[in-house]
Parts: sequence; C-alpha cells; structure tokens
Amino acid sequence: MASSKQDIEVIVAIDFGTISSGYAYANKSNPGEITVENKWDGFKSYKTPTIIKYDESYSSIISWGFSALPEKPKKRRNVNQSKPIELFKLFLFKEKSFLPDNLNYKKVISDYLNKLSEMIKGRVSTHWPSLDFYNQVLIVLTVPVEFDDDAIAIMRDCAFNANLIKERDSNYLFFITEPEAAAIHCLNSLEKNRLKPGDSFIVVDCGGGTVNLTSHKLLENNKISEITESTSGNCGSSLIDKKFVEFLGRKLGSSTIELLEKDHYNILQYMVQEFCKEVKIPFTGQKSRHEIVLKNYQSIIEEARKQGFLKESDSIWVEFNDVRAMFDPLINKIIELIKGQLAQQPNKESSAIMLLSLNLLHFIGTDTVRRSLPGDPSSQILPNGYTIIFDLLAGRGKPIPVNEKVVREFKPHSIMQRSISFDLYVTKALTAKFCNDPGVSLLRPWEIQLPENDNYEDVTILFTLTFGAVEILATAENQKTGEKYQVKVKYD
Repeated sequence: MASSKQDIEVIVAIDFGTISSGYAYANKSNPGEITVENKWDGFKSYKTPTIIKYDESYSSIISWGFSALPEKPKKRRNVNQSKPIELFKLFLFKEKSFLPDNLNYKKVISDYLNKLSEMIKGRVSTHWPSLDFYNQVLIVLTVPVEFDDDAIAIMRDCAFNANLIKERDSNYLFFITEPEAAAIHCLNSLEKNRLKPGDSFIVVDCGGGTVNLTSHKLLENNKISEITESTSGNCGSSLIDKKFVEFLGRKLGSSTIELLEKDHYNILQYMVQEFCKEVKIPFTGQKSRHEIVLKNYQSIIEEARKQGFLKESDSIWVEFNDVRAMFDPLINKIIELIKGQLAQQPNKESSAIMLLSLNLLHFIGTDTVRRSLPGDPSSQILPNGYTIIFDLLAGRGKPIPVNEKVVREFKPHSIMQRSISFDLYVTKALTAKFCNDPGVSLLRPWEIQLPENDNYEDVTILFTLTFGAVEILATAENQKTGEKYQVKVKYD
C-alpha cells in the first residue's frame, strides 16, 4: 500500500546508534510539538544503550537497553551468565564484534528494534488511541553515510522482522543519513546563533562509533545547502572506552584483562560503565581524579598481584593525565576533520561550528577544539574553553521608546552548569566584539541560579531588558519553572 501525505498522521524518528539509541515523535497537525523519549524502564535519559541480553542458550531475550547493563557484581560469583550483546551495529560496517556462534547479527538487530518497536507503539497509542500504526505512521530511520545499498537493505529487513513495518517494501519506512538529520536539527539553532542567509556552518555529529562532518550554507526561507563533501572518521566516543580498558591493562596486567574478558566479562562491562558515568561523560578538561575500588573482585586482585601489580592497595586511581591521554587521540582526529572541512570552503572559514554529542560535547566543544582553531583572543577564553563576547542588545544612536523591551533567549551550555551569568556591559563604540575591547565597561554583574534537578536541554531562560525613563529593568525568567529574577540599573 503506497503512503501519501493524507495517510500519514504521525512521524516517528529513530536514531539506532552503535552505543545508544533513541526516538522521538510528532503529529503532523502540530509538527513543532516534538516528544523525545526520556524514560526507559526507570532510567531517565534521552537515549538507552544499544545492548541486548539473552538467556544462556541465546534463544530468548532477558533484557535490553538500560536493563541489560551489568549490575554491580556481588562477592559470590555468578556462573554461566550470558554476555550482554553490544556493538552489533558494527557488523553493518563489515567490522567484527563479539557474537556467540549461535547468534546472527541480523537477528540481534531485529530483536533490539523489536523491543524498541513495542515501546514506540505503546507510547504512540497512548497519545492517539485510534491511530492505525502501519498505515498512518511514517518511520524515519537514521543511517550512517557510510552504509551501502546492502546495509540499508539489511536494515529494512530488520525493521520488517521487528514489526516496525507491515510489509518489507513499505513506503512508511524512510531512511535519512545521519549528517542530513543532524543538519536539519541544526536549523533550529541557526536563529539563536544569529546566522543570516549566506553564512556557512559546519555540523560535527559525534556518535559512538564515528564522527560525521558536513558544511552547509544558510539560504533564504530557512533552507540550507551542502557546500562541501561530507567527511567522517572512526573516532567516536567508544574509542575512549577502549582506551580505558587499555589503561586497566597497564594497571592490572594483560593477563588480568584476559581473565576479565574470558570469565568475568560482566565485571569488565560494569567497570567501563562506571567509568563512563563517573569520568568520561562529566569530563570537562578540568583537573580531577577518580578511584576504582577492587576489594570485591578477589580473583582480579590475585591475578594482578601475580604480575606484580596492586602491591600496596586494592584500588587504582584514574588521574587527570590518564583521562586526558584517552581523549587526546580522539580529539586530535576530530580537529583534523574540522580543519579539512574548513579547507574545502572557498574562504577557508565558517561562521559557526555546531557540535552534536551526548558524551563529548562538554570537552570537545569547550576546550581543545576552541583552542586549536584560529579566532578568539586568549584573554577572553574561559577555563572551560568558552569565549566571553560582547552580545549587542541595544545599539547606540537608535531611539528606544519608554517601556520598549528587548528580548533574547539563552540556554545553559552544560549539564554541569548550575548558574547563568547575565553581566551587563556598556560602550560608546559601535563595533565592540569582546568585553575587554577598549571603551567597554561593566555596568552591572548579575548571576541567577538553576534548579538542581533540571535537565539543561529543557531549560530556556528568557532575558528581557525594559527601558524606563530613568532606569533599565533586566528580567530573567526560567521558561520551564516560571521562576523570575529581576534587577534594575540606572542610566549613566
């Protein structure tokens, strides 16, 4: 049955990733109201791990996503546990990953998508009970740009076997490359970044396995065109996990890692999982250290001591330089990819670089990349890599009526951010760019706090300047909570 615009009522977008996956949906009657799934079997996140666990015979699914992650190991050894299956998307790149002999990677992908399909159908039917899923829902599935026709055909087969579509050749399944999807997503940020038609921007989509880059030009009517050939590299965040396992090998001995991989794989997975949660994801390039306590892993301690490790303690420390060494090779590759995109552009520069990443944004976007590319003066670069700029709200010489308002939206830059500064500066200059430019002076420092339990991606602060007869009223309102903060400053 052929689909048509009249048939489709709901669009479901699925991001099936190497490391994590997620989905979002919207009704065509209100396309701006997009629901992104953020609740996964008791876990709150915009994505769930691309992991699935079977019984010991690998014939029945026990769990998937967050529920399939290894739990903290008990002192008593749990024998004959099946290994959670991960990185199975790599088979579509013709790369090898662990897979038991009696499992086919196509079945694993189908099984995982089937669990995702069941969840999607449940959510969609809750919102629209009378919806005919197979005839009124368009499934949009992202695929890497490296996928050839065979890989896309396999994904279609898997989607069919997962009951996402009713017929194998259904027109209700649409594939879009990850760079295309990322560029479309960035359209929502162009206005906030004050880009205008004719400006170019680079999209850096940092996934778990690969990093994809594309350069685009903003056209009239909020349209974009791709202006360079897309590039990619195998420098996704999963490489940091591998570097961490190599680090463990140096601290515990190679035979200890072999023992973990062979007989205690769940323990190794749990250690990597905790490293990601406690170290990798929060890492901002600021100095810190992390302790890994091994007292419950007696067999590991014994094996390590046979090789001359852990002589004085049952713990190992992950120092700042250790973590930096895990990030640096990956970051350097991404920087070279960005430079390659800049080199393809006619004027060798771009108006903006948009970084998309759950795991690497805080470090990549704020530290090394900013320092490695030309531009901002070092005196205005903060320790976290962001640059203080003079953001013009009201221009000199422009008449402003009494009670006129200037409104601007701002968002936190990090999940670690607990406050936002709205320092007010003034200058008689017409072309100030940075807050330490000649003639720029601080009128009023101001900082507001963010609620502890807020998800920064949901927070928008509406900043308003109201010009009175003798003073200016500055208002910052949290659009999510409704909290409002105000200060007044007098004209100088």
